[in-house]
Order: sequence, then C-alpha cells, then structure tokens
Amino acid sequence: MCDREIGCFFVILGTRAMPFDLFDYADQQAALGDAAPMVTPPVAARQRRGRCAYDRGRAAEETVLRRYEARGARCLARRWRGQSGEIDLIFRHQGVILCVEVKSAATHERALESLSTAQMARIYTAASEFLGQVPEGQLAELRFDVATVDGMGVPRILENAFGHL
Repeated sequence: MCDREIGCFFVILGTRAMPFDLFDYADQQAALGDAAPMVTPPVAARQRRGRCAYDRGRAAEETVLRRYEARGARCLARRWRGQSGEIDLIFRHQGVILCVEVKSAATHERALESLSTAQMARIYTAASEFLGQVPEGQLAELRFDVATVDGMGVPRILENAFGHL
C-alpha cells in the first residue's frame, strides 16, 4: 500500500479504486532509466503544439511581410486587433490599403481550406474598424489578400482573395 500519504491517491479502474503511489511510480521509472517510456501530460503536449503553431504562424507572417516589402509595400500594422477581430498584416501600396490574412499548412491548398467564411466576415469588420484610423477613412481603396505558406516555407499570394473565395 501507500505509507507516504502525500503521494498516494486512488485510480479508479472500472468499478474498483486502486491505490496509486506517486513516489513508488517515480522510483520505478527512475530504475528503468532510458528504457522508461516518456509520458507527456496532456496539458504540456497541448501547450507544446500550441507554441509550435504560434511559432509557425509568426515565421509565415515574417516571410509574407518580406515578400510584400520587396514589392514596395509599406507595413502599417502587424497583428492589428480591433473589437471584432484581428488582421495579420496591413500594408499600403500604391495608394491601396492591403489587409492580408496569412495561413500556413503543409500545402497551399490546405492552408486556403482553413479560411472560413466566418473568419472572412471578422476580417471585413476589423478592416472597417481600421479604416477609421486612416485619413481617408471609409473612402480608402481596400483590398483583401490571402497569403499561404507551405511546409517548405514557400509563400504564395492570392490578391483580392475574398473576391475569389
């Protein structure tokens, strides 16, 4: 049984509760050394996946940012957040304000598939909020692009994408 009360709890198996000693388990795992299977708590695994997705997204945005700047566009905002949503990148190029949604996935097609109509609606509304901050306001010429980045880090830009999707 468990003589160290602090490390003991019961694991319910079916209808029976079995005592489980954390200290005993840790001692057994330590004795196994490298042969012990690595058990990752679900929360830690979820956090790691989330962090990886966040880092991939940031890298994709940086790639797309450089591509637009190479074309002569000036970045006005990155990850601009309004009350209704977020716009990944906002540029001004030849008098046009460009709102760019960046998507990354293994393939460009899969990245495009991940853009929902609800997300497009939020981006439209957020863009309307953003236009309240520019001198020309709602009269500004506006374009919505989608930039996809595949698993190899290759960007593809679909200009005026919301008109195509």
